[in-house]
Amino acid sequence: VSQGVNIGKNKKLKIHNLLLLLKECQKYDRKFSELKENCDNLNIYYVEYRYPPGAPETISRPQAKQAIEFAQEVIKFVKNKVK
Repeated sequence: VSQGVNIGKNKKLKIHNLLLLLKECQKYDRKFSELKENCDNLNIYYVEYRYPPGAPETISRPQAKQAIEFAQEVIKFVKNKVK
C-alpha cells in the first residue's frame, strides 16, 4: 500500500484504512462487500495503533490469531480477484 494501489485507469490510492479502500473496490466489484467485517476488524490493528488515541494497550494471543485469520481471508479473496 505504501506505493499506492491502482484503481481504475488514472487513479492511484495511497491509503491504509481498509474500509476506505474497500469502498473504492466495491465501485468496481460489489463482491468486495463480503470483506467488510474482516476489514473493519483489521483496521483496529493498523489505524488505531498507528494513530492513537484509542488503541488498546495489548493484544491477546486469541485476538492476534483471529486478526491473522481475517487477513488471510482478505488476501485469498483479493488473489482470486486478480487472477
